[in-house]
Amino acid sequence: MATAQVTDSSGGSIKRSSPRANLRIRGWTVQPQELLLGKDGSTIKIEPKVMEVLLCLAERPREAVTRHELAERVWPGVIVGDEALSNAINKLRRAFSDDTRTPRFIETVPKVGYRLIAPVERVVGKPVGASAQDGDTSGSYPATEPNAAERPLGAAGAEPNRRSPQARGRWVVPAVLALLVSGAGLWWYAESYHSGSATDKRLELPLTDKPYIAVMPFEDLGEDARQTYFSEGITRDLITDLSRFSGLHVISPSSAFAFRDHAGTASDIARHLHVDYVLQGSIQREGQQLRVNAQLVDVHKGYHLWAVRLDGPLTKLFALQDQIAGSVVEALSLRLTDNEKMTPARRGMGSAVESYWQGLQIYGRPTKQHNDLVRRMYRRAIRLDPRYAPAYAGLALTYIDDYRSGWGDSPENAIDEALRHAHKAVAIDESLPQAHFVLGWVYLYVKGMHEQAIAEARKALALNPSYADGYTLLASAYFYLGEVDKALPLDMQAIRLNPAASSLYHTHLGRAYYFQGRYHEALAELEAAVAQNYDYLSAHLWLAMVYARLDRDDDAAWEVDQVLTLKPEFSIGYWVKTRPYRHPDQRQKFEEGLRLAGLPD
Repeated sequence: MATAQVTDSSGGSIKRSSPRANLRIRGWTVQPQELLLGKDGSTIKIEPKVMEVLLCLAERPREAVTRHELAERVWPGVIVGDEALSNAINKLRRAFSDDTRTPRFIETVPKVGYRLIAPVERVVGKPVGASAQDGDTSGSYPATEPNAAERPLGAAGAEPNRRSPQARGRWVVPAVLALLVSGAGLWWYAESYHSGSATDKRLELPLTDKPYIAVMPFEDLGEDARQTYFSEGITRDLITDLSRFSGLHVISPSSAFAFRDHAGTASDIARHLHVDYVLQGSIQREGQQLRVNAQLVDVHKGYHLWAVRLDGPLTKLFALQDQIAGSVVEALSLRLTDNEKMTPARRGMGSAVESYWQGLQIYGRPTKQHNDLVRRMYRRAIRLDPRYAPAYAGLALTYIDDYRSGWGDSPENAIDEALRHAHKAVAIDESLPQAHFVLGWVYLYVKGMHEQAIAEARKALALNPSYADGYTLLASAYFYLGEVDKALPLDMQAIRLNPAASSLYHTHLGRAYYFQGRYHEALAELEAAVAQNYDYLSAHLWLAMVYARLDRDDDAAWEVDQVLTLKPEFSIGYWVKTRPYRHPDQRQKFEEGLRLAGLPD
């Protein structure tokens, strides 16, 4: 059996024969098999993937482990975005009460990954509670009832999930079974996805004659790490520019950015993202001067279609971007419509754009503090350029996040602000897909106006045929209208364009399979969703319903327990009432599924 190096408390090295051995990390005992951290007579239960991240770091203490390596080890064969790993690290820091500014456990290594800086030692024997014949218990801690911290970390406001030791033991088998089944589901996903097997329905999509391209994050050659927003902003703008062309499928920014630190070749990236071309390059900014290197790789033929170096003042940034996008169009011999031949809409003043890019770099992090910071940056962009439409659309999205996450004082005010800023963005620039997306989202989930939501989603997709979120919105509108057959291919297309999709994407595809009675296919999607984000309530909800339909009662009961841990006040009546189902029979089937799973009325 392979061994792994860990250090003892004195800084020396020891060997451990099993990656599942219990460990002690600066006063905390880690029990990987039970997914427990313990200290001072209390325990914290953490998610399987969070534990895997910790074990990867513990194998190489005081050594930087790259983000790419952690993703490959913890999510093998599955493309995940930066947020999955970042969430896992944040949960570990909260569990250890660690401080990012003066860390005692996990240190961030800029542009590389993370390092476990706390001393690590192997715990010999079993924790207290094991029989004496199981071995010496020296160095272990008493097993006690879980406290409030045992709930999935990040479940704000969740009540303690208290169980007796006997009751907790009753859940160990379903937990392990669920983890094993989840691993099998992810294995199937990775195998079928990367092999291009006909069993992977995501690849059986319309318009396959159109080429797929991934625009990789341009490398920032500057020495100031605080300036990475600039290269990321240019990359996102290039993705937006290319997404206007109906003859091209462009992979979503979140999936492209998942490979930011990937050390492989363009062919490796293409294999993961299933694309035909890769656009990559670098940016160097010195004062008011820019140098941009770019190259387009045909991964099937294995050579560069073109490579170019562009120099110019910062004031000519957009012209440089247009030149790169135009070169891609020419190299791929794309046939453009009259509208696509037009120059993109006004992009704003340089200082406003930079402020917007700074906000965009932070947007999507799951805290109210980050959302408020993004909003301040977008407002600054508007002050600098009151006619900069993307900043208004971005503001609208921050208010949607307030509404969805319950961060604001008034949900009604959040919706009013979202609509106001979205309408303002459209008034300035009707060609902005994000503004139509916000309008459609509010129409569907708040107003219950399905047809209007469909209209806005179609406008967004007409403007950006590669807009993965637009497909998800359109699919949701059809789903809640009861037209699941229309929703399913749209959900597939969203995942195809955004392979590193958030758990929401997989949950939407899983619920569509559920309503078609395709429970095993739903199971694979929903287990993938839970693996990506263990705190996503809806994924657990639908997974409980699928398990119940498959007569896997223990697994269904486990998922119900997770739902009630994340949302102790959950009730079927409220949940059903707040979903925009148009037809009573569809609403009834949803309600029956919740009851079959064992959720409370």
